Amino acid sequence: MSKYQTRHKNINQKNEDLTPFLRVSPPVISTLMPNERKIIRLRISDIPNNYLSGEYRTHLKFTQEVIKKLNPPTDEDTSISFDLAMLVNSSIPIYYQKKDRTTPPKAIIKCSKNHLTIINNSRYQKKIELLGADTYKQFILLRQSDLDIAYNGKTTIKINDEQQKVCL
Repeated sequence: MSKYQTRHKNINQKNEDLTPFLRVSPPVISTLMPNERKIIRLRISDIPNNYLSGEYRTHLKFTQEVIKKLNPPTDEDTSISFDLAMLVNSSIPIYYQKKDRTTPPKAIIKCSKNHLTIINNSRYQKKIELLGADTYKQFILLRQSDLDIAYNGKTTIKINDEQQKVCL
């Protein structure tokens, strides 16, 4: 059951970047101890009118800074020492939908013998669910991308919680 997703060629990262419109407060978190919490506020300013409707995204990245404490060995002949610094970075995706009054185009579903292709020409991502006799899979199909997957037997395809098609 191999699967892969490809983006359409006309999409580039600049077309869907939300970063210039995002403001984070506070911009720097100085010290955060284990089990301590900090409230971070996000503000997304209005997307200009010349931007098309659709989904825009960015990632809020948290980076840990290294605090070096060196404990040199007392006797260099009998001891071995080394410094090990591990950094754990985390990233949170942030999505924004600029909507218009028209409904986005539906995904195109193509079934062939044990092979399924779903084409998303919309500027919005879609939630895909595949229900087979003994399998259940979920995918997020990004905007303007295709999903090719192998399947076994009768499979029901749901897109955004609506039943779309049954492939045999």
